[in-house]
Amino acid sequence: MSTTQNTIEGQVGELRGEIGELRGEVNGLKSRMDDMHRLMMVVIGVAGGGLITALVSLVVQLVK
Repeated sequence: MSTTQNTIEGQVGELRGEIGELRGEVNGLKSRMDDMHRLMMVVIGVAGGGLITALVSLVVQLVK
């Protein structure tokens, strides 16, 4: 094998390694994004429930 071919193969190997690392990071970010989405849905649910409770309480007080 020529030196040029060895150099190119080495660079390709390095790039493949870097691509593998990036894929791992992307998968980690996807997982974190899923967790944040779940948390956001819980927060919206709790806030919505609190808002409904406040509105019902206000209506009950106004009706009295």
